[in-house]
Amino acid sequence: MRASIYHNIARDGHSQMINFGGYRPGHPLVHVLDADVEPPSGSTSTMIAESIYAACNLAPEDVTGRLRTLATGYRHRGQRSLSVGDIVCVGEVALAVGRPAGWEPASGPLAEVRTREHGTSPLPLQGRSPGSGPAPDPRKENHGE
Repeated sequence: MRASIYHNIARDGHSQMINFGGYRPGHPLVHVLDADVEPPSGSTSTMIAESIYAACNLAPEDVTGRLRTLATGYRHRGQRSLSVGDIVCVGEVALAVGRPAGWEPASGPLAEVRTREHGTSPLPLQGRSPGSGPAPDPRKENHGE
Protein backbone atom coordinates (compact mmCIF):
# COMPACT_ATOMS: atom_id res chain seq x y z
CA MET A 1 0.00 0.00 0.00
CA ARG A 2 1.24 3.48 -0.85
CA ALA A 3 1.59 6.06 1.92
CA SER A 4 2.43 9.74 1.46
CA ILE A 5 3.33 12.44 3.95
CA TYR A 6 2.64 16.16 3.55
CA HIS A 7 3.91 18.93 5.83
CA ASN A 8 1.46 21.74 6.51
CA ILE A 9 3.24 25.08 6.18
CA ALA A 10 0.25 27.43 6.67
CA ARG A 11 1.08 30.89 8.03
CA ASP A 12 -0.93 33.89 9.10
CA GLY A 13 -0.54 37.44 7.80
CA HIS A 14 2.44 37.93 10.13
CA SER A 15 4.29 34.83 8.82
CA GLN A 16 3.55 32.88 12.00
CA MET A 17 2.87 29.16 11.61
CA ILE A 18 -0.83 28.40 12.09
CA ASN A 19 -0.87 24.71 11.21
CA PHE A 20 -0.82 23.79 14.90
CA GLY A 21 -4.49 24.79 15.05
CA GLY A 22 -5.17 21.84 12.75
CA TYR A 23 -5.54 21.26 9.04
CA ARG A 24 -7.98 23.39 7.06
CA PRO A 25 -8.79 22.89 3.37
CA GLY A 26 -6.55 25.12 1.30
CA HIS A 27 -3.60 25.06 3.70
CA PRO A 28 -0.38 24.80 1.67
CA LEU A 29 1.14 21.32 1.91
CA VAL A 30 4.61 20.13 0.93
CA HIS A 31 4.82 16.51 -0.27
CA VAL A 32 7.82 15.20 1.65
CA LEU A 33 7.69 11.39 1.46
CA ASP A 34 6.20 8.47 -0.44
CA ALA A 35 6.63 4.93 0.83
CA ASP A 36 5.24 1.49 0.25
CA VAL A 37 4.01 0.01 3.51
CA GLU A 38 2.78 -3.48 4.27
CA PRO A 39 0.26 -3.13 7.08
CA PRO A 40 -0.76 -6.13 9.16
CA SER A 41 -3.93 -7.81 7.97
CA GLY A 42 -7.05 -6.07 9.27
CA SER A 43 -5.33 -2.70 9.83
CA THR A 44 -7.46 0.38 9.29
CA SER A 45 -6.20 3.54 7.60
CA THR A 46 -6.08 5.21 11.00
CA MET A 47 -3.97 2.40 12.47
CA ILE A 48 -1.54 2.62 9.56
CA ALA A 49 -1.34 6.43 9.86
CA GLU A 50 -0.64 6.06 13.58
CA SER A 51 2.24 3.67 12.85
CA ILE A 52 3.66 6.09 10.27
CA TYR A 53 3.29 8.97 12.74
CA ALA A 54 5.25 7.03 15.37
CA ALA A 55 7.95 6.07 12.84
CA CYS A 56 8.41 9.73 11.83
CA ASN A 57 8.62 10.96 15.41
CA LEU A 58 11.03 8.38 16.82
CA ALA A 59 14.69 7.84 16.11
CA PRO A 60 14.99 5.22 13.33
CA GLU A 61 16.81 2.83 15.66
CA ASP A 62 13.70 2.85 17.89
CA VAL A 63 11.48 1.68 15.02
CA THR A 64 11.13 -1.98 14.10
CA GLY A 65 10.23 -3.88 10.95
CA ARG A 66 9.57 -2.30 7.59
CA LEU A 67 8.69 1.05 9.15
CA ARG A 68 12.37 1.43 10.08
CA THR A 69 13.12 1.96 6.38
CA LEU A 70 10.45 4.68 6.21
CA ALA A 71 11.78 6.32 9.39
CA THR A 72 15.38 6.18 8.17
CA GLY A 73 14.50 7.71 4.80
CA TYR A 74 12.38 10.40 6.45
CA ARG A 75 15.11 11.45 8.88
CA HIS A 76 17.90 11.07 6.32
CA ARG A 77 16.18 13.75 4.23
CA GLY A 78 16.20 16.07 7.29
CA GLN A 79 12.44 16.15 7.76
CA ARG A 80 10.98 17.54 10.98
CA SER A 81 8.67 15.51 13.20
CA LEU A 82 5.08 15.09 12.07
CA SER A 83 2.89 17.66 13.80
CA VAL A 84 -0.71 18.76 14.19
CA GLY A 85 -2.08 19.81 10.81
CA ASP A 86 0.24 17.58 8.75
CA ILE A 87 -1.32 14.99 6.42
CA VAL A 88 -0.71 11.26 6.07
CA CYS A 89 -2.33 9.64 3.03
CA VAL A 90 -2.87 5.90 3.27
CA GLY A 91 -3.88 4.68 -0.16
CA GLU A 92 -6.67 7.09 -1.15
CA VAL A 93 -7.50 8.11 2.44
CA ALA A 94 -6.08 11.49 3.58
CA LEU A 95 -5.87 11.96 7.34
CA ALA A 96 -4.73 15.05 9.23
CA VAL A 97 -2.90 14.86 12.53
CA GLY A 98 -5.58 16.13 14.91
CA ARG A 99 -5.53 18.51 17.82
CA PRO A 100 -4.95 17.68 20.61
CA ALA A 101 -4.47 14.10 19.32
CA GLY A 102 -5.87 11.55 16.92
CA TRP A 103 -6.80 11.81 13.26
CA GLU A 104 -9.28 13.85 11.25
CA PRO A 105 -10.31 13.26 7.63
CA ALA A 106 -8.71 15.82 5.32
CA SER A 107 -11.51 17.13 3.12
CA GLY A 108 -11.18 18.70 -0.29
CA PRO A 109 -8.25 18.57 -2.67
CA LEU A 110 -4.79 18.97 -1.16
CA ALA A 111 -3.13 22.31 -1.97
CA GLU A 112 0.34 21.06 -2.80
CA VAL A 113 3.19 23.58 -3.06
CA ARG A 114 6.92 23.16 -3.57
CA THR A 115 8.99 25.04 -1.07
CA ARG A 116 11.87 24.26 1.20
CA GLU A 117 12.27 25.50 4.73
CA HIS A 118 13.89 24.23 7.91
CA GLY A 119 12.73 20.64 8.38
CA THR A 120 10.60 20.50 5.24
CA SER A 121 12.12 19.34 1.96
CA PRO A 122 9.87 18.46 -0.99
CA LEU A 123 10.34 15.24 -2.87
CA PRO A 124 12.51 15.58 -5.99
CA LEU A 125 10.60 16.41 -9.14
CA GLN A 126 9.42 13.39 -11.14
CA GLY A 127 11.92 12.35 -13.76
CA ARG A 128 14.90 14.09 -12.15
CA SER A 129 17.82 11.95 -11.18
CA PRO A 130 20.72 12.97 -8.97
CA GLY A 131 23.48 14.60 -10.97
CA SER A 132 21.20 15.60 -13.85
CA GLY A 133 22.17 19.23 -13.65
CA PRO A 134 21.22 22.11 -11.40
CA ALA A 135 17.88 21.73 -9.70
CA PRO A 136 15.30 24.48 -10.17
CA ASP A 137 14.81 26.84 -7.24
CA PRO A 138 11.91 25.21 -5.32
CA ARG A 139 10.84 28.59 -3.94
CA LYS A 140 9.80 29.56 -7.47
CA GLU A 141 7.70 26.46 -8.10
CA ASN A 142 4.09 26.35 -7.02
CA HIS A 143 1.76 23.55 -7.93
CA GLY A 144 -1.92 23.64 -7.16
CA GLU A 145 -2.16 27.37 -6.59
